[in-house]
Amino acid sequence: MGVPGFFRWLVNRYPLTRQNMHDPSQPRFNNLYIDMNGILYKAAEITHIKENRLTPDFAAEMCRYLDMLVQFCRPTDTLFIAVDGCAPSAKNLQQRSRRFKSGHDMHPGSFDRCNFTAGTPFMNDINNYLLKFIKEKKQNDSAWRTPKVVYSSSFVPGEGEHKILDWIRSCRHQSNWKPNMTHILYSTDADLIFLTLRTHEPYFSILREADSSAYQKPKEKFEYSETKMKWDADAFEILNINLVREYLSVDFNVKGEELEKTIDDFVAISFLVGNDFIPEFSDIVIQKGSFNTIINCFKEVRTKRNNEHLIINGDFNKSFLKELFTKIVSELENVYNEQNEKNPEKISYEQYNRNYILSKYPDQKDNYDALIKDMAFNIFNAFYWVLQYYESGCPSWIWSYRYHYSPPLQLVIPFIDQYEPHFELGTPTRPLLQQLFVLPPQSAD
Repeated sequence: MGVPGFFRWLVNRYPLTRQNMHDPSQPRFNNLYIDMNGILYKAAEITHIKENRLTPDFAAEMCRYLDMLVQFCRPTDTLFIAVDGCAPSAKNLQQRSRRFKSGHDMHPGSFDRCNFTAGTPFMNDINNYLLKFIKEKKQNDSAWRTPKVVYSSSFVPGEGEHKILDWIRSCRHQSNWKPNMTHILYSTDADLIFLTLRTHEPYFSILREADSSAYQKPKEKFEYSETKMKWDADAFEILNINLVREYLSVDFNVKGEELEKTIDDFVAISFLVGNDFIPEFSDIVIQKGSFNTIINCFKEVRTKRNNEHLIINGDFNKSFLKELFTKIVSELENVYNEQNEKNPEKISYEQYNRNYILSKYPDQKDNYDALIKDMAFNIFNAFYWVLQYYESGCPSWIWSYRYHYSPPLQLVIPFIDQYEPHFELGTPTRPLLQQLFVLPPQSAD
């Protein structure tokens, strides 16, 4: 799902990071990583699939699109193809919510997108088809024969993009890892910007569809006989993460190791504007300028603390976090006061936040303090869980955020010093159990 509005925020704040796929200055890529999730949904959209089985036109479109990306990028070292497997429990909660809504809105006789869940017959057929397709391309196509091809199927647990990042982290620790390689990752999620920054690789790019004009009239060579639509490279753009790194260097006035540490800080504060594992904060909306406020507050606190960092040795600096949250809340309170200055029934910002929580949990009025404390600890768990998930892999397959809503930031500040992280690793959910958890009644078949 990514972070709503973040991509637009990034390219507006840091222009020139976008590049057309046909730009002659495009580098050669050593490694191409493909998250298949977006391709599956795109193939369903293009072919207007109705049947809940793998049809010839869907399979052809899926493979044509996959082959097109390989032909565009022509990796020289590694081609990594990842399909979503069973996700951590933290992600399953979001998947359950989305699938139940999808099931409620589904029309009789339409294609059930819950087929794209690990372990379904549909995904098992996709796995078999992709294995056959990859084998044929390795034998007959030089663009596929040149790189080492790694395929991580839906039987391998983990989200596709995180399996890719786990692979990169493991390879970086090997003696034959080549520094300064060029990497390109195809995915539609904005949180891939954070994940690729977190690798600290100097030459990373993200490949994505440019906009709705990506659907082209038939005119182009990447096609199968059964395909419904045609594409060309003008439909794609590259987000140059190496240029994002340069912009961050200028924006925060840092270089070298200080840049790498600041990137870790930047990724960590992004958790406040959204991720796939906790509900959005009611008082922080990136489209209304909240992230600019957060960035400015971070800069002020960092300067005040003599360029200290929010993340130290892979962990949150609690005193920095507390001061940063306090500064952000102060700015949010000023906005609230300005907007309600002429309101004759104006209440304090703290009371406003309290009322928000009680409106969501009216039966907890007599247990308000305990509720806020538990919600605060859950939020801190989420911050620490995502921090580790982005840095070193899944810290717990069984942890999840327990509430439908996030508490306003002001209410969690008093509990920062009390919190200590603890996670039980657990084991990935099996496909059948995950289906029982996330699929709505409409998908019982």
